[in-house]
Amino acid sequence: WMPLTTSRPESVPRRPFFLCVSTLDVRKNHRLLYDAWQVLATRDPAQCPDLVCLGLPHLHVAELLREIRFDRQINGRIHFLQGVADEELAWYYRHCAATIYPSRYEGWGLPVAESLAHGRLCLASHATSIPEISRDLPAFFDPLDVYGLVALVERTLSDPAWVAAREEAIRSHFRPTPWSHTARQVLDAAEKARAARLETAAA
Repeated sequence: WMPLTTSRPESVPRRPFFLCVSTLDVRKNHRLLYDAWQVLATRDPAQCPDLVCLGLPHLHVAELLREIRFDRQINGRIHFLQGVADEELAWYYRHCAATIYPSRYEGWGLPVAESLAHGRLCLASHATSIPEISRDLPAFFDPLDVYGLVALVERTLSDPAWVAAREEAIRSHFRPTPWSHTARQVLDAAEKARAARLETAAA
């Protein structure tokens, strides 16, 4: 799913930035990102990185977006973008410090797999299915732990050797799950359910 070319987007952060690709809704946990960036901006305003969030607003996030918009310490650091083309998304993946995925629960976690497919370090929630699809390749944090995420952001910025080692492991070991494999799992589950119904009807 990775485009072969990249195109420089119109909106380019002037500082080191982290990338979050996700629909904006409550379970995706953008509130944790806001809380973490408040800590980062308070600790060192000059060194606080930017955060680029790509995705459409969905459920119950209007109040959070309003808070960020009117937070003078943060509103120049967190950027919400929509309608980004694949070639521009590839540029963001290539140039970000790392990606972040703070979701509280997932059925799959495609943005984590996409980040790893681009060879980029992902700071990821350890909730539900995310470790299953990515093994130990992301740097995990508790989706309720603001300071755990802050520590990972700060390490990403201050320890390039650590990032390089993590990304070398990703390039060496990550194997994306093909859609054909997913389709086979769905078909197998449907066949098992059908067989169980036939067995019950014959009993």
